[in-house]
Amino acid sequence: MQCSAPPPLTDDQISAALDGEADPDVRLHLAQCASCAARLAEAQRIERGLGASLHRWDCPAPQRLSDYHLGGMSGEEDRAFARHVTGCASCRQEIEDLRVFLQAEEPPPIAAAPPAPRQPWRGPLIGRLLPRALVPGLRGSGAGPLRAEAGDTTIFLDVRPSGAGVVVLHCQVEDEDLDRWTGALVELRQGGALRATAEIDDLGTFSCGPVPAARSDLRMVPLRGRMIVLEGLELSA
Repeated sequence: MQCSAPPPLTDDQISAALDGEADPDVRLHLAQCASCAARLAEAQRIERGLGASLHRWDCPAPQRLSDYHLGGMSGEEDRAFARHVTGCASCRQEIEDLRVFLQAEEPPPIAAAPPAPRQPWRGPLIGRLLPRALVPGLRGSGAGPLRAEAGDTTIFLDVRPSGAGVVVLHCQVEDEDLDRWTGALVELRQGGALRATAEIDDLGTFSCGPVPAARSDLRMVPLRGRMIVLEGLELSA
């Protein structure tokens, strides 16, 4: 096809029109000449093809952008990526997409377990001494052993002389759950001072002494459950 308004436009004039910088007379020529307009259309098609093939030809690979975003670079390489990202809208958008993706992938924070409710402090069980039963002929004294109760536990206490002003205390523990008393610590105190200790055996028995025949307190600490305290025991044979 020949130019219908010769002379035909030069390649530089077509290039200027392609860039949107053509003079008014060139635009008028293109409006009147189908041949030169076709040349401009072909140049536009070629430019679009080149643009598609060369799009982001100097941008780093997505993995490298990810390394940059996660701080996996240092020194000059990091600074070079920063300069590129500053001037490249496409890379900035890709980093923003990566940031949003990583936030979505983060697991939700684990809620802290509520603190366990504090168990109310339960003090010791204070044993109650029962009246001593009379047993004629028992060890020549005519009196039976002392008996005390604390909750579901019963304690029998037998005071035996062991010299002038000295006694030994022999005890028997009865409880439906006797296992919790096996190995339990026993303390005998007089006037606040520790006088003797013992350990309850698997039959529920223990002995303390010899100790002075005086007013005493007995503490029994089981493996489970509450401690039992017997206060004001008169240890006299």
